[in-house]
Amino acid sequence: MTPTMVTDNPLGLACVFSDGRRAEFDLSDLPNPRLTHDLASGLLELIHPHGSADSGSTVDGYVAALRAMVRALAEQHFDGGAGDLRRGQLAQFWMAGPTRLEALTRALVEGYARSGGALHAGVLELAAGRHFNIQPNRQPLPPYPEVEWQRLTEVCRQLVDDSYAAHRRALEAVRHGDHPGEGGWTWQNFCWLLARLGPVATPRVVAELGMTYSAFRHRDYSVFYRALQDVFPHLDVVIGYRLLTIDRTTGRHADPMRALAAG
Repeated sequence: MTPTMVTDNPLGLACVFSDGRRAEFDLSDLPNPRLTHDLASGLLELIHPHGSADSGSTVDGYVAALRAMVRALAEQHFDGGAGDLRRGQLAQFWMAGPTRLEALTRALVEGYARSGGALHAGVLELAAGRHFNIQPNRQPLPPYPEVEWQRLTEVCRQLVDDSYAAHRRALEAVRHGDHPGEGGWTWQNFCWLLARLGPVATPRVVAELGMTYSAFRHRDYSVFYRALQDVFPHLDVVIGYRLLTIDRTTGRHADPMRALAAG
């Protein structure tokens, strides 16, 4: 299966989601190919299996924001890549809003940095900082009825149980694994490597393998991301753990061990 990737001819994105569906996004019509490619690389970090975006409609929202950002900066005669962006330039763009455009394009810039891209001094700090357009407060949602709480609890517990079982298998694999550069690109060997490196960013793993980031992306790296989620819980699992610790009478988090032991 062709992995999710940035394509060069024509410039665009090719996505494969967790359910096997595919989607392609043509970006070849934008006025600044360098910035388009860099932001598309950042978007790649937000899409499954790297991030939580796992549907064509979700990615389409990011693509629309990417298009708006490239065109807005091109109108200001900016023709560089993401590494040429300056704090003031981005602050001006984000202050102009709207809220959703600011949030999505901040995520693209942060994703570019996670992909190994170099940013000008202070740009990543700005992107990860407080938004200029704060989303207005909304009325609180009505509480879940008991039947929905029960279903949510069941789903979260199943998610947590499956993750914990996978984690125990990964710990057992660590005992018999080897460096992937020597023993091969297997799930067991990536578990071994991640147990020694810790929950590090992908560029750190690529450096450990002695490869370029581009070469890594052209390999079947799905086994690496499966090992990563087995050794270290993914965001959806962490959310499941947190939801299971909520005291429904107070809305506060109870003692995690006591809450997880219950039921």
